[in-house]
Amino acid sequence: MDALFFLGKSIVSNVLARIMAQYERVYILTGESTEVPLADNLKCYRFDNFHNNGAVEFKALELARETPRLAVFGVSEGDVLRVSALNDIIANGKLSFGNALAFRNKLLMKDKVAAANFNVPDYAPVSVPFDIICFIEAHGYPVVIKPVSGSGGSNTFILRDEQQLKRLFSSSLFDYKEISESYLIESFIEGDMYHIDGILVNGEIRLIHISCYRSSCLSYQEGKSIGSYMLDADHPLFEQLKSASEEVVGIFTFDDVSPFHLELFSTSENKLVFCEIACRAGGGPIMETLEAVTGYRLDDLALQGQSQPESFVQVLADLPKEHQVAGWILLPPQHGVLTAIPETLPFEWVKYYLPNAHQGQAFDKGQKAADNILQAVVTGAGYRQVREYLDELESWLTQHVSWQLNEDISNK
Repeated sequence: MDALFFLGKSIVSNVLARIMAQYERVYILTGESTEVPLADNLKCYRFDNFHNNGAVEFKALELARETPRLAVFGVSEGDVLRVSALNDIIANGKLSFGNALAFRNKLLMKDKVAAANFNVPDYAPVSVPFDIICFIEAHGYPVVIKPVSGSGGSNTFILRDEQQLKRLFSSSLFDYKEISESYLIESFIEGDMYHIDGILVNGEIRLIHISCYRSSCLSYQEGKSIGSYMLDADHPLFEQLKSASEEVVGIFTFDDVSPFHLELFSTSENKLVFCEIACRAGGGPIMETLEAVTGYRLDDLALQGQSQPESFVQVLADLPKEHQVAGWILLPPQHGVLTAIPETLPFEWVKYYLPNAHQGQAFDKGQKAADNILQAVVTGAGYRQVREYLDELESWLTQHVSWQLNEDISNK
């Protein structure tokens, strides 16, 4: 290839800097303040409001038409459709827009999984309030309302009774004068949620890591922590989750080399139910967690595989087969002023700690699952030990992170 295109507001990959030397020209289209690698063959174009700025597409197409052979990459949820649409226009044989849409439109996504006879919650599109009312009359509470193309748990709501439903209807969430299937409703699944992260080569899972969320991904809405811990083969559902992952990824079309992030529920009867799937690496500290015990990040590996597919199978074969397991935790912001946050953590099993706030800083409540004031990664000999470490760490943080909440201020 003559040129490399990278479209994305976030650039966290170390591999990108290494593979840039393979190309005559490198174009990076990114946000106003994103740090980029330095190189003589690089031209960087910056855009404000990156994810919602059509000037990105205009410039990308202009450059693409000047470049006969190019490779296009992106790593985040918001880049998937842009990259695939450009792939279609330049006809480079990569993931098409139609196939990529199934990873961003949750109605299409669930339709595909349901058609393949894998368990899905009852679900329906939402155009008008009657859709919600009738769904609840048919399926009962609790239900989940979420954006069709959302991410990170933003604008997602669990409704458990009529009072919560009426409160939702009185909000400004929906424009009832416009008919739009921008939201969907589905039955709430009681049980644990697992995320499965891995690498696919020609549709086959060549690398897989299975983890269990410690709590709901919507815990941030109640000001509670979010986190997960990796499983090992001793976990009773490990093989079942692995087999189900192979079944689900086979339903979708991916690039020749692609990361994936899959979420499955497990009910009290150990029935696995589909939640969502993405053709990108997991967000939050998932990549840092894997790196802490394996020495690699899946997003780095995927980018390397996409740029060097002929040698990638050997790269996978050379990866270490034995490693510890790890887990992570995020603390979301509260609506108030942060009065105390530790600079360090007194545990040798904490391998990564990043405070993202400082004493005296004011916050609103988090708007999505990734919003946090701190994140930490712990390692251990097995999933039980890691789970215990995370419980111990959260207990310690409860005593050493403090807030002056806005309601406390207003009551003085």
